[in-house]
Parts: sequence; C-alpha cells; structure tokens
Amino acid sequence: MRQVFERIVADPDLHWATMNLYYYSEYHGAEGIAALARQVEATNPQLAEALVHHADDEFRHAAMIADIMTDLGDVPRPPLGIKYVDEFAALATASTDPDRIDEVELLAALNVTEKRGLFSFALHVSTLPRESKAFKLLNQVKNEEAGHVRWGNQYLAELKANGREAEVRRAQAKFEVIEKAAYETSLDIMPGAPIRRMRRIVEVARQLPAERQIPYVVEQFFRAADPRPVFGARWQLVETILSSARLREQVSADVQRILAGQPLASDSLLGRLVADARRAVESLWRPQAQAA
Repeated sequence: MRQVFERIVADPDLHWATMNLYYYSEYHGAEGIAALARQVEATNPQLAEALVHHADDEFRHAAMIADIMTDLGDVPRPPLGIKYVDEFAALATASTDPDRIDEVELLAALNVTEKRGLFSFALHVSTLPRESKAFKLLNQVKNEEAGHVRWGNQYLAELKANGREAEVRRAQAKFEVIEKAAYETSLDIMPGAPIRRMRRIVEVARQLPAERQIPYVVEQFFRAADPRPVFGARWQLVETILSSARLREQVSADVQRILAGQPLASDSLLGRLVADARRAVESLWRPQAQAA
C-alpha cells in the first residue's frame, strides 16, 4: 500500500484526485454526523454534543484538504463513481431500525469508518515530504482522526463494561463487514463489479436477523444493479489518465509495445489494468467452474 501512495504523491494529478475523494468523504461524513447529532439530541444530549464536536472536526478537515487541493491546481468537485462514504451509508442505514437510533450501532459504525480513515491518512502522510504544507495539514488531520478512534474505542468499552458487551460485539462485527464491503465496492471498476457488489451485500445480509436478510438483499439489489456509477468510475479513470502527463506517457509507451507485438510489462499501467481485469474475470467465473 505504501508504494501506491508513493506513486500518488509523485503525480500531482493523481494526488489531487485522491485528495478529492478525501474531501468528499470528510465533508459528507461531517454532514451525516451532524444529522445524527440532531437525531439523538433529545435522548442523549451528551452524545449529541460529542457528535457536534466530531462533525465540526470533519468539516474543518475538509477545508484543510481543500487547501491542499488548491495548491495541487484545482478546487474540490464531486467525484464520479461509487463513493465509499455513500456506499457505507446506504448499506448501514438499511441494516438498522429506521424508527430509532441505537447508540451502540451508531458508535460502532462511526468507529469502523474512522479506523479506515486513520489507516489511509497514516499511509499517505508517511510518503509526504515532512517540510511540505500537505504533510503538516494532513498530519494534523491524521492525528485528530486518531483522537476520534480513541474516543470511539473508549465509549464502546464503557458500554461493554455497563453490561452491553454482546450488543457491542454484534454491532462491531456487522459494521466491519459493511465497511469492508463499502471500501471494496468503491474501488471495484473491473468486469463483474456488479456481481461482486451483490456478493458483498449478501455477506452483509448474513449479519442481520434471519427475517431481515431477504428483504435487505432485495432492497439493495435494485440499488446495486444500476451500472451508471461503475461507468462513471471508469470514465474518471480515463479523465485522470488524460489529465496526467506522466500517465499519458506510460499509456503511450504501452500502446507502442502493443503495436510492435511486444508483451506489456507487468508493472506498466496498462499491464496492471489488464492483469486486474483478468483476475476479475477469473474470479467471476471460478465459482461456476468449481460447481461444474
């Protein structure tokens, strides 16, 4: 993973695109947390106050990331494709009781997404020049995300100590599956992506009570079957290649090798994409082959 971030940081266009995804997640995540704070204000004012502070942090993080993006050459704009924060929200919301906000589930959901953010920011920061503005700002974001994770861990530990350990463990297990599904879906633009997305949805459904599993899968099927987000993500990849001089050079060199009848290098851009597509197709058909 560190090598991936090293490549990203070395290319301003890729770096901007990555920061654009961060911005979207931080800003829209902050909106979601603020909405949750309003919902629990009447029943749990202490938690509501903590969530308001949390949302303020996330809005500030979005502004700091936007500052870095401006230095990279452009302002934030809505990314194409399936966004991690949106996919997580859709999977998580449908898995919970719409008539009430469960304190345990709310905290477990927040905690698992904060851990993902901390992991990504920590890797990203480790590849930035220490004297750079991007390092200083993103390192501050990383440190504050670590504080959010500690707060969530402590709150969940207190709930366990107060006799709700079984509830906490169930919620953590469910949202870990949901978070993994959302993360993988947000990155998956290879052939067979909709089918793999449905497999992840089924895995999430298995975390629910038996009577809710089939309705959950049916509800999510109609959302996941829409191919437009995947096509949008593929077009964004094309846009990124076209906007990056370094990537254009790599693609040009790969095309010349193809025209000359030479094999693609395994570490070239098109070589990696072809290998990813091959693995995706193989994984798509492997279950049928095994069944036969």
